[in-house]
Amino acid sequence: MKKPWLAFTLSFLLPGAGLWYLGKWSWGFLNLAVVLGIGFLMTWFLPDETYFQWINYVAIACSGGSGGLALALAKQENEKAVEKHPTPP
Repeated sequence: MKKPWLAFTLSFLLPGAGLWYLGKWSWGFLNLAVVLGIGFLMTWFLPDETYFQWINYVAIACSGGSGGLALALAKQENEKAVEKHPTPP
């Protein structure tokens, strides 16, 4: 069973890392690419004033979203593992 808090922490620090920890490599790379894409789009299309005003909030939102996704998937996988192999009474 995987530790949900570890999956969250890994993905919060590096988007996609918690998904890699769960063995979901393609989802992890997709998650990382989306977060990087959001950052690049903000850099290219927003004026400097707007960019510097919002980049911290967007970075926290992306990290939190990535971590939340990893946390939810870890809990879901753990629940499936318990259903598949219940502990004897």
